[in-house]
Amino acid sequence: MYLGFFFLLVLISIADFSEHKIPNIYLKYLLLSATPFISLQNLPRGAIAFLVLLFFWRFASLGMGDVKLLSIIFIALNFEPALSVLFFLTALAISLAIYIFLLLVIKRTISGKIPLAPAITMAVAIYLRTPRANFLPQYLHALANSW
Repeated sequence: MYLGFFFLLVLISIADFSEHKIPNIYLKYLLLSATPFISLQNLPRGAIAFLVLLFFWRFASLGMGDVKLLSIIFIALNFEPALSVLFFLTALAISLAIYIFLLLVIKRTISGKIPLAPAITMAVAIYLRTPRANFLPQYLHALANSW
């Protein structure tokens, strides 16, 4: 279902890793491949994500390519229920920690720029392959009934 979308994410990751830049043409193709999955309900979520990410671009050195990439992901992926956003962000944080650890092991140093597209791609893969439909309600129910 998301095979073309994920293939383009891998290409974007390779470009970001090798050149520290995400070409806009790749982002256009990614958005085009995501159009079957976009619903009108996701557009406000994507706009909010874009505005929040612009803040990080301005004040936390997040690259504009990463801002656009994450905005497309927030528009394309169906984050229902709303806690799925938290699950994706957790997967992103874990992927980024693993990615930085691997960079330290392989390169022994980290330059001033860290390409985030590989970590974002790993987070999307984790998000798409992990069943999360009723995880939190089932967990809370089990926790409440365990007393």
